Amino acid sequence: MSVVISYVSENIAIIATDTRVSYGENREFGYSDNEQKLINLSFMGWAAGTGLTQFLDPFKEKLSNSRVTHTTQIEEIFLETIKETNEKYPYFKTYIEESVAIFSWIGLRNNSDKKSCRLGIVSMKNFGARLAYIQDNYFYILYPSEYGKNQSLIDDMLKNHNLIYEYKGNVRELLSKIFKIFKHISDNTNDVSKICDVGVCVINNNNVCKFNIKDNIDELVNAKELKINIINTYSI
Repeated sequence: MSVVISYVSENIAIIATDTRVSYGENREFGYSDNEQKLINLSFMGWAAGTGLTQFLDPFKEKLSNSRVTHTTQIEEIFLETIKETNEKYPYFKTYIEESVAIFSWIGLRNNSDKKSCRLGIVSMKNFGARLAYIQDNYFYILYPSEYGKNQSLIDDMLKNHNLIYEYKGNVRELLSKIFKIFKHISDNTNDVSKICDVGVCVINNNNVCKFNIKDNIDELVNAKELKINIINTYSI
């Protein structure tokens, strides 16, 4: 299982996840902490998810290889991957439908001709065949399975962290809040690794900067300076 922490407002979209993949429903076949679950989408932003790797990996790859010009194309890719994965792994049908993917891009919002950051989410169990949108100014979390089985863990997380946050241009402050949420979750479950992998898209004066941060969560929480890997910058 995994964790995904996401956030979006008009000028920034962030997706953070870990690097652990478990083998077996309860890690009975072990786990790996060296998996690349956050994907740099070639023509969009970033993507990550929770659930079945055999579904998530091909979905993210298809999304990365596609020049998406309308959200209906994302839904088509999603349904195509669902169909192909069900045909290849029919015994994983329930896990396929329960899987969730989150992805970012720069696009238009309703009743506006101004490009801004967007976060979309797909899950057959939760949203059917349609793409849903993550609401602005809110830390949307896909919890690891241990949290899903123990409501008290979620309650404790919510008691210690306010999930509502209005972004006013301070990227470091926003990242700090995500790091603290990630650390809280990783410290309280064996489902999540200590490596936090973060993909960011930020708009500033009609320029987009797409960058990545990846490090041990204890280092990130206490870092005075962050090691940023800039993927690309462009004008909109």
